[in-house]
Amino acid sequence: MLVIKIFIGLAIIFGLYTGVKRFNILCNDKFGHVFFTKHAFIATIAALILILIGNWWRQSAAQSHGDVLNGIIIMALGLAIAGYMIVVNVRETDIVYGVGGSVVQLGAFFILAYLAIPLMIVAAFFCFFANARVVPVRVVNK
Repeated sequence: MLVIKIFIGLAIIFGLYTGVKRFNILCNDKFGHVFFTKHAFIATIAALILILIGNWWRQSAAQSHGDVLNGIIIMALGLAIAGYMIVVNVRETDIVYGVGGSVVQLGAFFILAYLAIPLMIVAAFFCFFANARVVPVRVVNK
């Protein structure tokens, strides 16, 4: 039974990937606009980080009876980035493809970004500690 569940899960993931890929190709052919790019993923990561930090700040301030406005402003900045992405997508395509593609784009990228943020933090620490032990090499005999 577990093997069947794994195959069904893989089939769903493959189907979603194929659908997104075909949608991206269709929009590129029809409008000359590609939804799933590296810049869009980076903007989604920035929006997600701002939303998460703003939510943490707001909750921390609410627990200590502080000012929650700073956290709300940071969350609004993250939502503004996501809103700007939607506006750009609608402007480059029509309303149906723009809104539909933005929903799929932000949904997929938010999930990927939420999973990728801890991995990027671990990779940054690894790179820092790997570079900390590097000593300069000097050529003596020339």
